[in-house]
Amino acid sequence: MFIFMKKIVLILLAIVLPLQMAMAWEEDPYVNDAVIPDTYNVFGYDIQSNLNGMTYVFYQTSSSGGITMRLQVLDRDGQKTLGGDGVVVSDEANLSYTSVNQLMFVDREGNAVLPVSDCRAGNRQQLYTIYKVNEKGETLWSTTLNNAEVNGSLANMQVAQVEDGGYVFAYFRYGRDAENNNIYYVTLEKLSEDGESEWISNVYEEGTMISYPYLVNAGEGRVMLIYCVGNNYDLTAQLINADGSLGWDEPLTFYTGGFSPIRAIHTAINVKPAPDGGALVAWMHVAGTYETQLTWIRNDRTFAFETEDGSVLVSNNSTMSRYLPNMLYNEDDGNIYLTYRQFDQSHQENQGIYMQKISPKGELLWGEEGKPVVEVQSESQYKYPSIQRADNGNLAVFYQSLDGQADSGPVGSYITIFDADGNQVRPLQNFSTNDDTKSALGTTPLLDNDHYLAWWTVRPTSSTLQIMMQYVCPDGSTSGVQPLISCDNDQKLLREECFDVAGKRISAPSKGVSILRKVYANGDEKVEKHLAK
Repeated sequence: MFIFMKKIVLILLAIVLPLQMAMAWEEDPYVNDAVIPDTYNVFGYDIQSNLNGMTYVFYQTSSSGGITMRLQVLDRDGQKTLGGDGVVVSDEANLSYTSVNQLMFVDREGNAVLPVSDCRAGNRQQLYTIYKVNEKGETLWSTTLNNAEVNGSLANMQVAQVEDGGYVFAYFRYGRDAENNNIYYVTLEKLSEDGESEWISNVYEEGTMISYPYLVNAGEGRVMLIYCVGNNYDLTAQLINADGSLGWDEPLTFYTGGFSPIRAIHTAINVKPAPDGGALVAWMHVAGTYETQLTWIRNDRTFAFETEDGSVLVSNNSTMSRYLPNMLYNEDDGNIYLTYRQFDQSHQENQGIYMQKISPKGELLWGEEGKPVVEVQSESQYKYPSIQRADNGNLAVFYQSLDGQADSGPVGSYITIFDADGNQVRPLQNFSTNDDTKSALGTTPLLDNDHYLAWWTVRPTSSTLQIMMQYVCPDGSTSGVQPLISCDNDQKLLREECFDVAGKRISAPSKGVSILRKVYANGDEKVEKHLAK
């Protein structure tokens, strides 16, 4: 009994002690936090946080052998845990368009799943290898997809985790048949939680061009696949069963209007999971004024929106054009919120940022043209808007702006808060006030119901690209954060965590002894033993 209780005490200490690390997030919005050294030229990157408050930064840099894939992990206090430039995940020979080829997926257990394409088999002989990495930067396993069969081209990997903990991967590949004719594939493969291949399925195998598959979890081990077919890039959906077979007798084609010839297709489509295994799909098309459209596809092959074709235009203002929206399904009220750049197609210096609220039936709840975040004007340029949940049922909108119409100059990064009716409830705040020419603003969802992490890129020189980050509170402040000291600094419960006796995080108390930890917004935390019979 004494040995068992001693083990419990050691586990409690192992859980609590990491919370005592020193503050690292930069308090001064003029300074911000450099994520990687300023000597690298970054080709592509992705940043995501897990439920434990750890943030993965996966990025690709040039190296003597071609391209190196690196991973950095920041703890909840902003400390780099893997040295100054992270660990090398892969440095195999690669191609130059890796920003289209690479993706990071953070699973329910908080691990990073990293698909990497490489040419280790020879010039333009590509393979996709999956690396599963934990918060310590340790590679748990790696698996090469499609039985390590080489391909002439691989691109646009997508990942979804299903209920048994395994992963489904979908990607485009290109090859030739026995008569040397072009063959295009969308290939799906299921790996177990431990990296073992369970099935491979070529959902599409034709001589007609296909590209850009997207995946969402459709429930019961299934996934929904969204992809483009043919030279017109017709948008199509198909349900994939848990064994890799097709769930629908015929795929569902839901848009045939074409896309702008001057835009890469992956920049004109946005796919997000919807409730009950559905998919929200937004796209920007070329019909007249570069309109933006949205649909909600259920996993029973029906549309949620009660419109003639199951889709809606996000704005009916035909005098203006819109870029692809950033969208949020809000679990608090069941509505969909979007934010997007709006501009005059003939005079693109006339631009602003707008937002729209759409009901589950497809109703435009903020009028025919939405509500302005920034009214259309010509004095400044506005880019990279995003929308996230905020505290107290509110919404946070982020964006960057540059005064004038030049391509360089001081760029501000802003947050502003609206209520669920679209009324601004907190003043606009600039959380990066230095004179850098910033670009590509990204944001996490609200973490711990308390704060966000924002990031962007700057160019210290013409040959280097650096990633910067900032801790941002919903009120726009950028105060550094002591471990688990929130922006609000009150007594609300941030989260409740459960661990087994070995210290492994579990979703709920199990039979026998479990350990519960309650974390409060003012930094208080309570750890207790839970006994279930």
